[in-house]
Amino acid sequence: MNNKFGIILGTGLDGIVKSFENRKLIYENKKGVHKKRIYESELKGRKVFLFQGRSHYYEGAGIEQILFNVIKSKEFGIDFLIITNAAGGLNDNFNVSDLMLLDNIIDITGIKLKYRPKALFDKSVIEKIIHLAKRSKIKLHKGTYCATTGPMYETKQEIIFLRKIGADAVGMSTVPELKAASATGITTAAISCITNILKPETQITTTHNDVIEQSKKAQPVLYELILSIIENF
Repeated sequence: MNNKFGIILGTGLDGIVKSFENRKLIYENKKGVHKKRIYESELKGRKVFLFQGRSHYYEGAGIEQILFNVIKSKEFGIDFLIITNAAGGLNDNFNVSDLMLLDNIIDITGIKLKYRPKALFDKSVIEKIIHLAKRSKIKLHKGTYCATTGPMYETKQEIIFLRKIGADAVGMSTVPELKAASATGITTAAISCITNILKPETQITTTHNDVIEQSKKAQPVLYELILSIIENF
């Protein structure tokens, strides 16, 4: 059993913080696009740290800022880090507000880390989370996440390209955090919330507010899955 868990909350998913009633704010930084806060809490006898907000490459953030939540996770002695994000869905089987457990990545960010990552995905961890989701009747896909630097949403030709190279979802975060956490020995699981569906034949304009709204709809199910992970790992 792991004793300390960390949860990095993606865009629009910060409402999950409110589900932890005994939380205590231990850090706050209001600069940047996404306000950063860290809460300390406890659940089922396990210490839980909630990371609200992250810095992105497109904001001009340096690598230390991008990896701030992972660096803090190591300082706090976190054993298991759950990384969440909002992502565009490329897989035809996905619907808005679905959840996808990452089991592979495509990294086209060009962001260079000083860390030497180990294996990013533990097959036994993925299989157990899939089992927990099925047991709780939670709809959970698994797939490949492609990381880009952003900040623009994908063009028609980019959508065609991403589908051809095997991406199931695309976003602007998570991969550097996965690599850094893996390199420092923290067990990780990464979950995407599908906030919009990307199809080259239907060019629907997506706004930041749309992403937040769809993420909010997925929060109850995501919280249930996170709760099950904390209780069973």
